[in-house]
Amino acid sequence: MAKQVLVLDDDLDCRVELTRRLGEAGCGTTTATTEDALSWVPLEMFAVAVVDVQAPQSKGLELVRGIRAASDVPLVVTGDLPDKELIMAAFEAGADDCLPKPYDVEELVWRVLGRAREEAPRRRGKSSTVNTSSATEPLALETLNVGRLRVDYSRQMLYVDGKQWPIGGRELHLIHVLAANVGLLVSRRLLLEEVWGISDPEAKTLDVHISRLRKHLDEAGGLGKMLRTVRGRGYLLSAELLAGSDGRNEGTAPKGKKQPG
Repeated sequence: MAKQVLVLDDDLDCRVELTRRLGEAGCGTTTATTEDALSWVPLEMFAVAVVDVQAPQSKGLELVRGIRAASDVPLVVTGDLPDKELIMAAFEAGADDCLPKPYDVEELVWRVLGRAREEAPRRRGKSSTVNTSSATEPLALETLNVGRLRVDYSRQMLYVDGKQWPIGGRELHLIHVLAANVGLLVSRRLLLEEVWGISDPEAKTLDVHISRLRKHLDEAGGLGKMLRTVRGRGYLLSAELLAGSDGRNEGTAPKGKKQPG
């Protein structure tokens, strides 16, 4: 079955050209203006969404936030993004990739195809593996219990002291990888490979999603500080910060691993 791509752009010529080029690459497309986007589009049917952001950018970024709140479909944002601050704002709003205009249509098509390839295994429920000398256990998409924190992948929920907090998209996948390797450093490269299917350790999208994950953890139960940054190397979920009031970690470490002392 052809991959389905959603194209949201107020410029008719851009919609027509991108539809043609994606069709040549074997993709089906659905197009709409940004005004119509959230009123009728069933986001779950698409492998990737391309969203054009034009001035005023604040309106376009609100659309990106709305799509991200409704779905974890990969978002490639294009349009009026003249500086790094606005590109970072697009990532913070929920974009997975950004390509400012004017862009090469062929490059945009390849970025869309790349995002679709990355997303397909995750949507099929692919198990993940963290391959470092200190973290090598396969990650089953299951419930993980670590101290006060429980991560329920199937329900897309965090539980802190029994209270639930919804979480989805890349943040859910990140916390699942980190919780499966509690107390162990997971490198930037490996997180990018596990969650995005890319291996560029300089990719800024990881920093944006880690920041969002910390916010989720803080709002769920004041646990943002348990997600520690090892500058230039990666991140770890601290077992100490998940310890119970008696000083013991009450969680269950991944099979075959000892809780860090």
